[in-house]
Amino acid sequence: MLLRQHESTQELEFRHLNTVQKMRCELMRLQHQAELTDQLERNKRRERELRRKHVMQARQQPKSLKPHLDEAQEAECQALKTQLQQELELLTELQSKIKMQAEAQHAQELRELKRRVSLRKALLKQQMEEEILTFQNECSERIRSLLERRAKEMKAFKSESEGLGFGNDLSNLAPEAFSQTPPGAPHRVHPIGGLPQAWGHPIQGGSPAMQVTLLSQCMGYPEVAVCEFAIAFGF
Repeated sequence: MLLRQHESTQELEFRHLNTVQKMRCELMRLQHQAELTDQLERNKRRERELRRKHVMQARQQPKSLKPHLDEAQEAECQALKTQLQQELELLTELQSKIKMQAEAQHAQELRELKRRVSLRKALLKQQMEEEILTFQNECSERIRSLLERRAKEMKAFKSESEGLGFGNDLSNLAPEAFSQTPPGAPHRVHPIGGLPQAWGHPIQGGSPAMQVTLLSQCMGYPEVAVCEFAIAFGF
């Protein structure tokens, strides 16, 4: 779930950065276009003003001075064109530099975002590994505790069974040690071996299930515990 959340957040962050950079580029393009348009219109306006000035000068000067005036006006026009061209080149050069700076900034922002995402993912993986290790340690501790408790219970069970006279190996018990129990008849402890015996004749070839039942009744343990005990000790 944490990885899915990280991937969703990462996708939103990259999408947001891409949207912001596209909007920034579009605004810059519109601004540069407006600046270039203003510069061209200003150049045309200055050229028109110079031509209007030359017309007024031609009207005021005598005809004898017209050739000299034409040369001076032509030189002035050429100087204005050179100046306007230089201003236009300076503007385009400045705009190109601004565009390059914006592209470098976008690349830096993208690298920084990738670095943050990578670092956050690494920290997330480290956190997950620590949580998994903690969980494994807790599971190992629980298993160890259960095994220790199980061993103590089995040891106590074995001690009690030995105290009742069953010995260490229930497999040596003969089937004749068990007796047929009529329905509702009371049980008593067998005088030999401590096994339960009904008030009747002994059983010939008692089944393992009946033996477990009799042991359970004699020792006061559930039949499931007796079965587990017998399986654990190979009875």
